[in-house]
Amino acid sequence: VRVWIYNENYRNKVTDFFSTITSGKLLSESERKEFGVTNLEFGDFIFRLDEKAMFLPNFYGGRPVKAMHGYDSKLESQQAMFYTNIPEISLPKNSADVYRFLKRVL
Repeated sequence: VRVWIYNENYRNKVTDFFSTITSGKLLSESERKEFGVTNLEFGDFIFRLDEKAMFLPNFYGGRPVKAMHGYDSKLESQQAMFYTNIPEISLPKNSADVYRFLKRVL
């Protein structure tokens, strides 16, 4: 969940609310830097749920979604195979680098 603060009176209320959710956490500044989402256009806060959890209601239609993306890329269950047969191309080391990799090779 990404949250933008337009009224500073709500900043502490938002952090207090998210601190009550035990199945996830707000990304720290260092985590935002690691994932390349430091620009506040991504949100003043980014809250990432733990694997197998999701927020309801969602705004993708009337039925609950069956799958989500954006879980912790350090989890083994979130890793995927990325392969190329072009030896000159160095593959990304983590999912945060995939966008930059694809942009470069495309």
